[in-house]
Formats: sequence, structure tokens, C-alpha cells
Amino acid sequence: GCPTDWSDPSWSQIADDFRDLNELFNNIDQSYGPDAGEALQKLKSFIATASYHQIASLVDSFHLAMIDIREALDAADPQTKTDSLTPWRTLLNSNDTPLVSPNGLLIVELKCPADLYAEHQALGHCIDGYDYSAYRGNCRLFSVRENGQSLASAEIQMNESAWGETLEKLTPKHLVTTQLRGLRNRTPKSGSRVDRAYQWFWAKIKSGELDINLEWPDQTLSMSRYTNRNRKQLHAQACAEWINLRLSRK
Repeated sequence: GCPTDWSDPSWSQIADDFRDLNELFNNIDQSYGPDAGEALQKLKSFIATASYHQIASLVDSFHLAMIDIREALDAADPQTKTDSLTPWRTLLNSNDTPLVSPNGLLIVELKCPADLYAEHQALGHCIDGYDYSAYRGNCRLFSVRENGQSLASAEIQMNESAWGETLEKLTPKHLVTTQLRGLRNRTPKSGSRVDRAYQWFWAKIKSGELDINLEWPDQTLSMSRYTNRNRKQLHAQACAEWINLRLSRK
């Protein structure tokens, strides 16, 4: 189901869909019990015989299911509203003033679940589910905007060379942009205004021109939302159940 011409522009979307397929496996890995084992086997069997279009349909359905799963967990968790404005430690030390790129687009750091939810509402992707990763210290998140409107979201992580390093030895070279996604999870085209604005920001990060903080503590250890209610495991369990149901359909 893929193009035969390597220059076909649809390859960018195909690559995005296969990267997003990792989210299904990641959620299965975080779940336990027979549902997780069944989901893993069904997913492997499905991928072994599916066309690209079938896989893309599964990924799109999963993104929609993630919204329903999150809303169900939020409704059952009285800590959700309390935590929504609790910030994680930011990457930028000067985070009050948005960065203005040469083409006029703004770069804004997302600092709490409420920021992620607003970004999700604007772009229709599942960034609102990244709060646990941010609180855990696994990533930092940014928005590219124009006139207050979100155009794309970026995720930044530490690369493998940062593993085991002390805080004193961490530098911008340890950072990597894992994804830049626009409306409905589409990657902005190379050379587009959004891409140029983000690359300008990324160059400033990597060059050390911006004052950044690379100490990203695990805040989940002190948040009852995660320590008492085991939210992440409940989320993973719900995802495994969804995969089993979705892949049982004829």
C-alpha cells in the first residue's frame, strides 16, 4: 500500500504513522497480565499481514481511543483538576517570554497538563497524554504558534549518550528532537514556516545560546495521582484492552 516512488511526498506521513505505531507497543509494555500478552500477540500478527493503509487506520483509531481513555481516567480521578496546573521543571530557564523566530512565529514551552490539553484541542493530536512523561523527566514539550494559534508541537528528549551521565556533564549535545507534529499529527513540511521557526529555535538550543535547565526530576514519586492511583498502569491496561477489542473485529 506504499508508493513505489521514493520521492513521493506521502512517505513523510507513512514514516509518521510507523513511528506512532510504537505508542501501541509502548503501552502494551507498561501493562501486565493476560490482556497485555494477548494484545502483543494480536498486534504482531496484525502487522505481519496488514497493508500500510490498514496499519494507518489502526494508528488513527488509536489516537482517537487515547482521548476517550484519558477522559475516562480523568473522570474517575479527583486529583486531575488539582494537578492540571502543576508545572514540571522546564527546559528554558527564562520561560515567561515567548521566543520570536525571524519569520515571526513564536516558540512557547508547555509547562503543565492544562497547556498540553489546550495544545491537543488546537491540533487534534494526543500530546495531552504526555503529562506523565514530562512529570517523569523523560521529555520537554514546546509549541510553535502564530497570533496565539498553535501550529505544531515538539517533543525533546535526552539521547542515549545521556544515560548514566551526571547532571554536571549534561550539555545541549545530549538533547534530541523526537518529533515535530502539526494538525492531526502531520509533520510540517521541510522548509515550511513552522519548520524554519523550529529549526531556528533548535539551533539556539544546541549552540548553547539559550539558558537551559537539564535537571528533569521525576515528580511522579511525590504526586498522589500516580503514587496512589497507579494512573499509568491503568492507562496501559485500558490501551491493551482497546487493542484486543479492535483487533478482534472482523
